[in-house]
Amino acid sequence: MCHFVTAVVPVKSDLARLSALMGEHQLAARPVENRLLAAQLRPGERLLLTAAAGGCDCGTELGRALRRVRRRARSQDRGDETGRWIACLAAVLASGAATRFGILLHDYRGATDDEPIALARRQPVPLAELTRDLLSRLEEDVLYEVRPN
Repeated sequence: MCHFVTAVVPVKSDLARLSALMGEHQLAARPVENRLLAAQLRPGERLLLTAAAGGCDCGTELGRALRRVRRRARSQDRGDETGRWIACLAAVLASGAATRFGILLHDYRGATDDEPIALARRQPVPLAELTRDLLSRLEEDVLYEVRPN
């Protein structure tokens, strides 16, 4: 089992620019196909994995979000990583590389391309309300849709 953060962005997003901006924040933007999850998306949305090639998000702040909710532990490393995510999404949205950016945390039990995922709900999040606290409390299988203010 591995945690992955899957991004959901408009198909019209500038993938090269998006990838470069995410790389500046030690994140990735790798296209992934999962027809079971894609069937639950709106027309014109695409999936991206944010972990580096060959890696997962288990050792990251967001990847540990589910376990942290149970423990309620705090650390400086978590604050640094969630701050990095906030800075990254602010840069992506300000650049116009994507007009919105969805964050989906899921604990994969199989391959990323055929894992059955049922979206619990979509949660709109204005960029101004994207906080370290919110990122540290992500719920599994909820699509957090970050939009410009």
